[in-house]
Amino acid sequence: MTVAAADEPQGSRVAVCICTYRRPQGLAHLLQALAEQRFTHVPPPRVTLVVTDNEGNEQVRALCDSSRREPFAALLYYHEPQRGISYARNACLDHVPHATDFIAMIDDDEIPAQDWLEQLLLAQARTGAEVVIGPATPVFEPDTPQWIRQSGFFDKPREQSSLADLQSDPAAATCNALVAAGSLAATGIRFHPDLALSGGEDALFFRELKLAGYRFTWARHAQVFEAVPAQKARIGYMLREEFRRGNVRVFVEDLISSKSGGRRPGALRESRRALKRVFSGIAGLLGTLPRCNRGRMAMAASRVARGLGMLAGLAGIRNRHYR
Repeated sequence: MTVAAADEPQGSRVAVCICTYRRPQGLAHLLQALAEQRFTHVPPPRVTLVVTDNEGNEQVRALCDSSRREPFAALLYYHEPQRGISYARNACLDHVPHATDFIAMIDDDEIPAQDWLEQLLLAQARTGAEVVIGPATPVFEPDTPQWIRQSGFFDKPREQSSLADLQSDPAAATCNALVAAGSLAATGIRFHPDLALSGGEDALFFRELKLAGYRFTWARHAQVFEAVPAQKARIGYMLREEFRRGNVRVFVEDLISSKSGGRRPGALRESRRALKRVFSGIAGLLGTLPRCNRGRMAMAASRVARGLGMLAGLAGIRNRHYR
C-alpha cells in the first residue's frame, strides 16, 4: 500500500472489517493483498484492519500480530467467542475506531485487486452514495467442470454484467462493500442475532440501510476474487445453498416487517410466490432436457430449491447453515 508523504493531501480514514473462521491461510493471503493496495486517483487513506476471529485460532492471532506493521495505521484482532456470523460482524463494527469515515467489508476467502479500495472510494466520491457495492468474481480450482464455471451461480451479485458502473441500488452483500460510518452511527443498525446461524444477516443489514433512506451505488471496477473450493463447486452444494437462501428470505421479511411496523405479506400469498418459483424451475428443467445443458439445468433446479426453502420457512422450519 502506498503511503502519503507529509505534504500530500490526507485521505479518508477507512476501517476494513474482516470476519474469519477456520481459514488462516485465506486470511494470510487477504492481509498480504490489502498491504499491496495502490492509490493513484485518491489520496491514500489511513487504513485500520479490524479482524474478528469466531474460532479463537492461535495461528490467526499470531498472523495478525506479525502483520501489525506499515502500511496499516493499525491491525486490531479480536476473538468473538459467541458462535455465529452476526456476532462476529457486530464485533467488527463495535471495534471500528472513533472518527472513521468509511467501513469496508471483505471476506477471508477473497483477494482484492490492487485498486479495490481506491475504486470503492472513487465511486463514493463520484456519487455521494453512503453504500458502495462491488463485484465478487469466483476463482475455481482447475478441475472444476466447465458448466459450473459458466453457470453464473457463484457470481456475486448474479448477472452483474447487466449493471452499469455507478448504477444505483445494486444487490448488496458484505463480501465487497463500503459503508459510510456515519450512517451506522446515526441509525444504530447492526447484524441481527436471529440470523447468526442461518445467514441472511447481511441481506437484512443492507435492507435496513435502504429503508433508512441511504443511497447505494455499484462500483464495477472494485474487484475482489473469491476462492471456490472443490467441495462447493458441486450441484449438491448449489442446491443446498439455494434452499438456504429461500429459507432465510422468509425470516428476513419477517424481521423487516416487525422492525418497520408494517404488515407481513400473507402466508397464502407467499406460498403462491414460492410455488411459482418451484413450478418455473421445473418448467426450466424440462425445457433444458432436450439440449442437455447442464448449466441451465442446474440454475433451473436451483429455482426449485429456493422455492422449497421458502415453503419450509413459511412452515417455520429454520436452516442453520453456520451451526
